Amino acid sequence: MILLDRNFTGLEREHRWRESAAGGRNGALAGQTAPILPAGNAANAAVVAEKAAGEALKKWKKMFRKAHVTSNTLNLVGEACITLLQPLQLEDFGFILIDSGICIARIGTMYSKTAGKNGKYAAITDSSSISAITSLGVQIYENHTVNYFNATPRVILSNYYFQLIPSIRFIMAIPSSVVTLQSNIGLVINKEYMEIFQDLKSQTTHLIAAIKAFNSTKGGGNDDPEDEV
Repeated sequence: MILLDRNFTGLEREHRWRESAAGGRNGALAGQTAPILPAGNAANAAVVAEKAAGEALKKWKKMFRKAHVTSNTLNLVGEACITLLQPLQLEDFGFILIDSGICIARIGTMYSKTAGKNGKYAAITDSSSISAITSLGVQIYENHTVNYFNATPRVILSNYYFQLIPSIRFIMAIPSSVVTLQSNIGLVINKEYMEIFQDLKSQTTHLIAAIKAFNSTKGGGNDDPEDEV
C-alpha cells in the first residue's frame, strides 16, 4: 500500500503523447488508432506481445469460470469492459479488488512489459486489452455511504490513498459518464453501477480465488504482493 499526502500531479492535463501497450495497440482514441510500427524489432515484439496478451486473457477467463463467478458478472469482468472502441486510458475509472475489498480506482499511470525473457517495462497511455497491461498506479476511492466513495481510507483519514496494482486486480472499467467527482476527496456513481458494485462485493470470495489461481499458474501473470487477501 502506498499512502501519499497529495493528489496525482497532472491528472487533469491533456495528454501530449500516446504510447499504447505493446500487446494492446488496436484501440481507437478519439477515432485514432496507434501509429503503425515500422517493420523491425519493435513491430515483431508487438506481435509477440499481442499473442501473449491474448493467451493470458483466455487463461484469465478460465480462472474466473473455475472460481464460479456468475455468468452475468463474467460477461463484465472477463475482458474488464475494455474494447477496441473503448480502450483503457489514463484518468479512466474502474472497479478494483485490493486488501480492503472492492473499491473504485482512478488511473494515474500504467505500465506494460514487452514479451520475452528479457522484456522491458515501459509507461503507457492506453491499451485495448487488460492483459497487455502489467500494472497500474491508481488513486483509490473506498465506499463510505450509499453510492459515495471517498479518496481517503477509513483507517487514515488525512491522506489520499494510492496503490500500484497488478492488472489482474483491475476488475472492470467504469464509464466516466456515470461518475460525478465531488471536490478532491470523493465521487458518486449512478444507480446502475452501484448495483454492479454490490454484485461484485457479493462475489469477492470467488474473485479472490480466481486471482490466486491465475497467479499460481506458470506464467500466469504478474507477481502479486496481495496474494494473501
